Amino acid sequence: MHFKKIIFLIVILIFPCTSLKALECDKKYSIETIASLGKTEYIGCTDNYDEAKKLMREYDSTKRNVAVIYEDGVLVNARYAVVNFTGRSDLITIYDNENLSGTRYAYIHGDWGADGAFLDYNPVKKTIKVKISGLVGWTKATNADIIPLANLDSKSITILTTVRVRTTPEYLTDNSNQYTSVSAGTIWNYTDTVEADGFLWYKINYKGEYYYVAGKNLKTGVLFASENSSYTFKTYYKVNNSNDLVHYYRTLYNQTAINLGVAPKSIEKNTTYYSFDGNYFYLSLEKMLDDYYNNTYDNAYNREKPYFNYYMYLPVHSLTGYTALDFDQVIINRGYTKAPDPNVIYYTLEDGWTSAPRTGVSALYGTGKYFIQSQTEYGVNALLTFGTAINESGTGTSALALFKNNLFGHNAYDSCPISCATKYDIVLDSIMAHAAKTDSSYSKPTNSYYYGSFYGNKGSGFGVNYASDPYWGEKTARLAYQNDLNFGGQDFNSNTLGIKLSNEAFSVKKSPSDDAKTIYLLKNNKNNHLVANMSFIVTEKVYDAEGNAWYKIYTDSALDKDQNLVDANYKFEQSYGYIRAEYLYVENSAPVINATDVSIYRGETFDALKYVTATDLEAGDLTSSVTYEGTVDQNVVGEYYITYKVTDNQRFTVTKKIKVTVLPSTAPTIEAKDIEIKQYKAFDPKKYAKVIDNYGVEIKDFEVIENTVNIKIPGTYKVTYKVTYDKYQVTKTIKVVVLKDEVPVINASNRTIKVNEKLDLRKGVSALDQEDGDLTSKITYEGTVDVKKPGKYQITYRVKDSANQEATKTITITVEDIDYIKKDGDFYFNELNYTDGKLSISGYLAIKGMNNRKDDEISYDLIIRSNDTKEDTIFPLERWLTEAPERHYSDSKYEYSATWFKGNIKLDTLKHGEYTLYVRARLKNYETINLFRNVFAKQMITKVSDQGRGYLFRNNNYLDDYPIELFVYENDLISNVANNNQSNMINNYKSLTIKDNKLEITGVSYNIGTDYSEKVNVSRNVILENIETHKRFTYNVGSFVGSDIELNVSDGFSRKKAWFNASIDLSDIPTGDYIIYVQTIALKTNDFGELNDIFLKKLDQLTTKINNKTISLSLNINKRFRIELHVK
Repeated sequence: MHFKKIIFLIVILIFPCTSLKALECDKKYSIETIASLGKTEYIGCTDNYDEAKKLMREYDSTKRNVAVIYEDGVLVNARYAVVNFTGRSDLITIYDNENLSGTRYAYIHGDWGADGAFLDYNPVKKTIKVKISGLVGWTKATNADIIPLANLDSKSITILTTVRVRTTPEYLTDNSNQYTSVSAGTIWNYTDTVEADGFLWYKINYKGEYYYVAGKNLKTGVLFASENSSYTFKTYYKVNNSNDLVHYYRTLYNQTAINLGVAPKSIEKNTTYYSFDGNYFYLSLEKMLDDYYNNTYDNAYNREKPYFNYYMYLPVHSLTGYTALDFDQVIINRGYTKAPDPNVIYYTLEDGWTSAPRTGVSALYGTGKYFIQSQTEYGVNALLTFGTAINESGTGTSALALFKNNLFGHNAYDSCPISCATKYDIVLDSIMAHAAKTDSSYSKPTNSYYYGSFYGNKGSGFGVNYASDPYWGEKTARLAYQNDLNFGGQDFNSNTLGIKLSNEAFSVKKSPSDDAKTIYLLKNNKNNHLVANMSFIVTEKVYDAEGNAWYKIYTDSALDKDQNLVDANYKFEQSYGYIRAEYLYVENSAPVINATDVSIYRGETFDALKYVTATDLEAGDLTSSVTYEGTVDQNVVGEYYITYKVTDNQRFTVTKKIKVTVLPSTAPTIEAKDIEIKQYKAFDPKKYAKVIDNYGVEIKDFEVIENTVNIKIPGTYKVTYKVTYDKYQVTKTIKVVVLKDEVPVINASNRTIKVNEKLDLRKGVSALDQEDGDLTSKITYEGTVDVKKPGKYQITYRVKDSANQEATKTITITVEDIDYIKKDGDFYFNELNYTDGKLSISGYLAIKGMNNRKDDEISYDLIIRSNDTKEDTIFPLERWLTEAPERHYSDSKYEYSATWFKGNIKLDTLKHGEYTLYVRARLKNYETINLFRNVFAKQMITKVSDQGRGYLFRNNNYLDDYPIELFVYENDLISNVANNNQSNMINNYKSLTIKDNKLEITGVSYNIGTDYSEKVNVSRNVILENIETHKRFTYNVGSFVGSDIELNVSDGFSRKKAWFNASIDLSDIPTGDYIIYVQTIALKTNDFGELNDIFLKKLDQLTTKINNKTISLSLNINKRFRIELHVK
């Protein structure tokens, strides 16, 4: 009291209060904000804590601006805060109630785990609610420091006595620069310090403006504010580059990390996750704290698939697949090659470590057989015991290990680590004692240490009371995982775990029925503590008479042959019980037995395994592992039952019962259907029929009693079959249609070459037959070309199919002796249409720098050039001299009155591929060749389907010259609906990955001038087309409503449904290179286009292996920046 008066007098002397504003809160609770940046606010003032808490929680807090409650100037509650447990010399006890009554739930030491979640405060009992390592409970408020999130990594001060807030860093006796005052005990973040006018000033943000408060009188040394230590939050989870989940956390000394092994599929690399239970992960501290306060996991990133580390939650009553030699090798691999010498003293209570050499010495050397012995006797997993020993004894090198043969720290305490610990005569005694203690103290539901029979954490399992280290369970589990990994990983995930997520005390029953006797309740029965996240090994899923599902589990404690709790060694064959399936979370999917009721005929051989398959989501095909019980007498009519059984790789067993009915025998069946065959093909009617007896056995002896088929003449015929079997005579007649055999098609085009140019008459010539496929190799030809002599030569190609039908095609090869001089030309696009099976084109092409008159002998050609081979296919055009448009080129020097051309061209000789269109004009020994292009976007044909072939005409907007390109599809177009404008379809991706055997695409697909608003029904397909075979694979992907896409020049339409998500399973895609098309249908627009990327994002990293295939993506900058998929 005198101290307070002295401080007050100092303040009066230094800061006269003639104009001091009244304090904003003179009651017990002040509700304010602490802000790292921006506005700091005063919220309210009250003597009622519940009202203060309501005001705090109603305030819209964020990580950078947190509402808090001060109680008599001391921070006691915060909307978003963590706690710091370090700096306490004693153990911190945590209870399951705010009164701290009854038996403690658990204890921790803050030096081993500094960070926790702050959840609540009790003003009556002065207790706080926290969460750390899965434990939610109450402890004394003095056991931790409350750190609002706004103070993380921020500089802050605590006001020691009421001081004025000033607009400038100077002491004015008239207080004209005073704005307000702040109370003692309040915390303020500051951005800078200034020494001025004899004081140290702190620059703070008060209600959105920057002000100054005095922190110290530099002359007298009197403090008015003290600087707080900056607190850095260092507890989080990440997935490393090896796809392991790593838990980073803060201790008294530094930040450390635990590698927990393979990360769950539900979380991703390069992302920071927050969690104080290690089961549910969050992307933000605020959402995590909201869920913790509301006792939910609604905002958790993996709320549907919580993570339970296998070795942390593996019940100790389980079996390892490793041997004593395996355990011995682990110790040798760690550099230990000998056991302690019993005649050597390594450590004494008086002097500590002696000078005796300890290099290569470990109390664990050669003890593998003892761990296996402990498993055999007590049913406790030897790998888990072995991992605990390594963790607790420093791989057998600790003082307890070498001095007392104590590998597990039995009866050692933080306050008495050596002398109080148990001394064992030999190491074997320590191992057997630990297995016995594990089997009894921690695994028996009647004992006070029972919180589940697994390592766990501070919420459940051994970790609740085994050690003060909150993360002891993680560390011990890590060692078991690493030892397992080093020897091939045969134990990892070898059992199916079932987790009781709720803290309700469900019953373990003797049989799968609600009426069955309860073996024990799932809680700490001794202290009446409710426990969540208890783990069990699930062995089987069964159903009761009402159809309710139950899980068969191994019990935590040993049972006798009548399934009663017994104080005896654990026997797996009789220590089991049942829990309702709805009470356990089981991530491992149960195997599925595919079998249905079967009917056979009397006398038919019955093979039970013929009628069953089994699959498992994780293990795949388990059919070869199926066993069954039951027999069937195939010679006696009646009903029989077979029960199938299969167990997956995680020892999860399912059964399924089917009924087998033996029926009386019946007449045989002729299996034959109406068929179609090709003209001239040999026809054997017996190849199209099959006779099956009542046992399903094929009968070879049947006859054809009628056959009217004439393979030379197309038409409809009939065939009648007859079979005589036992007392039955059965006939069946089918219809046989002989179809006309199509003549092969030869693809060859007229060609023009220069004198003495090398000529290959087979190059560019192919033949296809509808029935026989590619006949190119069988083509012959007649005629010769004298490449030394100008002229026109006829070449006739011939080919026959397997039906001896011949096709011929004659082309003209022109040999020219003129070396044409290139001239510039002026081209004008007039028409591009498709009529009566022909491409109709027109326009003009003027040869600049010379007269282009009617009497001048000008010739015009359409050149269609392959984009891949650069070969030209040339089609002659005619001059348009009468009734041609009036438009002409002019340079005021020459006459260009006859430059128009037109033509009608059949495209059926063009092969599947991409082409660019050119027009050529020749006059005398001059020529000009210009791109056939539509730079003014005049109306033109874009899509054509003709006799199963497809033609697509599009401007290539990626090239400066905007050429018209022709795409020829042997298998027709993906869509032949004409566009409502001349713009090409836009198909881009936002994200593109290959994950879990699937091609994942998020992107946009739309046409300008089409409505893609939310009200429009938009359908969409992604098509993979093999570049070589042209085979297509189509996947329906639909659309979703995303952000609108703005155009530089608006077309007046929304594109919110231009977005799509595609997830394409690539497991069965054949090898080859593929174009990725996107087809989008909205209203009257039905268009398709290649998926491309004009921003040239790197795709090198998008490579994966699926089965025996390597799958990758690439960007083809020479093909309109399209994305290509490669399957090798």
